Amino acid sequence: MKISSSINYEDAKKDFEESLEFYGRTPSHTIFGSINDAKLHYVKAHPALFSNENNNYIKAQGIPKNASAFTIGASYDTSLDLIGLGAKDIYSIDINSKQFYIDCLKIWSAYYLTYDEFFQFLVNPLTDRFLNEKTMDYLLSKVPESPARMYWYLIYNKGGKSLLQDWLLLDEKNFKVHHSMRVVTYLYMKNKEFYDKVREGLEDAYFHFTTCDILEVDKLELPENIFDCALLSNVHNFIEPKEFYKVVADKIMPLLKGNGWLAYYEIERKPEWFASIKKGKNPCVTSDDFISNIDNGSYQLYLSFELYKLFVSGGYTSTIYSISTGRGFKRIKTDRDSAIVIHK
Repeated sequence: MKISSSINYEDAKKDFEESLEFYGRTPSHTIFGSINDAKLHYVKAHPALFSNENNNYIKAQGIPKNASAFTIGASYDTSLDLIGLGAKDIYSIDINSKQFYIDCLKIWSAYYLTYDEFFQFLVNPLTDRFLNEKTMDYLLSKVPESPARMYWYLIYNKGGKSLLQDWLLLDEKNFKVHHSMRVVTYLYMKNKEFYDKVREGLEDAYFHFTTCDILEVDKLELPENIFDCALLSNVHNFIEPKEFYKVVADKIMPLLKGNGWLAYYEIERKPEWFASIKKGKNPCVTSDDFISNIDNGSYQLYLSFELYKLFVSGGYTSTIYSISTGRGFKRIKTDRDSAIVIHK
């Protein structure tokens, strides 16, 4: 296993100092608001420990053995799922550099901890073993010296589990306050058998992380036709539809191999809405589809439809996967999410 990144020791120290600036502040949910507000919030936000996404669509879509993938780094749940499904090389970008340290922690934990140990350390926020110093000390004793290792050493030296759970990680304090369990939707945590496939795949896996805005992915000067797939999570929520479509068409599609595909994820969307657009019809959305008028739910739907219309009008073929909800913030009366796969 190999991990490389654009982050050096100076960057890690700066990220640690910026992380401590959050100390004493109450973690807050990401409010969508305007696109610019949402993007600014994410850049400065506490890093997220886990994703709400359901990656069953990746398994259904299929990837070649030893595939290479371009991903949004985020919480790295998707990357670990890809390894378990046979991928070998993961190239990830994220505009929030602090997510890199979460990514490394996930990789280290999956490689060195058993299924039960991983679950207690990172998934179950209601036990004493969650984010505990003993397990972190064990991991840091195993991994080679690196900027990520230094970052976690500084974090635990400063405040350990309390600092992480109460202040630095997005929403973790809420689990403890409400004595609630995290919903597990990612493939590698559903059972020990798949988790062990991930551990086996990590032996020969290669991960590279770069702090980068997806709008500037061309500045990375990556060669064309090198990735089997690109998984962009919900990053489109932070970009105007026309701008996102142009980035995909002009900057990301050229990176994909001839039979490659690209996916983005829509939380709480009815797949029949996108199916209607695909057929040249307007989606049938009524006030009864919304739980309330808050959170700009209708505006988000409008942006979703505008983006998908651009892909349809651009001549791209697509597959729409309906999957059980990852239980994000409920705005729409549906228990299904939609993953949109765009084919090159």
